[in-house]
Amino acid sequence: MKKYIVIFWNHPGPPHHDTAKFYRIHKKLYEEGFMHGIEAANTNWIWPEVLNWCLEKDLTLLGNSDLHQPYKTAPLRTRDHERRFMTLVFAKEKSKPAIKDALLNHRTVVWAKDKIIGKEEYVKALFDESVEIKLIQDNNKYQQYKLTNHSDFSFCLSQIGNNGFISCCGEVIFKDIPLEPQSSVLIKLKEGETIANFVIKNCLIGKEKYLQISIPEFNNY
Repeated sequence: MKKYIVIFWNHPGPPHHDTAKFYRIHKKLYEEGFMHGIEAANTNWIWPEVLNWCLEKDLTLLGNSDLHQPYKTAPLRTRDHERRFMTLVFAKEKSKPAIKDALLNHRTVVWAKDKIIGKEEYVKALFDESVEIKLIQDNNKYQQYKLTNHSDFSFCLSQIGNNGFISCCGEVIFKDIPLEPQSSVLIKLKEGETIANFVIKNCLIGKEKYLQISIPEFNNY
């Protein structure tokens, strides 16, 4: 019975560079089966193009802090006060074999600088499990929905078009809608409108491609 190891290409972009390049040596390693995944984020750098590489080549996406010491001796946040980058693994159970299986089968999402980066199916699953949407008012004039974020992730919603509006603490907001951890916002659809469409600006599912949702056609209202 073969025992597989998991091989990743770490920090594909040079230090202090915002772009990464797929070199010939990496192409050779990939073609020979010696590459299972690539870092899309490391320390303070994010390389969005790596997400497309992983999608195209069926590789696992990683985001790491690059710690070179026992993690308990290092601060949770970086010098820029950002939470340490991490890889979220969609394992079927809490065990080493389950984690290894998830890594080998590309079931990961990267959490870096409040960005959530990964395949659409896993980013959407994370959003669905984090955010509860309930219809709280429905009359002849409008429908009002309450969005509650039960997670420690932040989400940034940006409306597509001009169908709905946000009522938060008496304010009306037409631009980006912050949905902070453990918080709620209200969305009220205008009279005659039945749906509002949003881009989740910090949920990256491809280079310059973001998760989209519709309200009320969503998960748990």
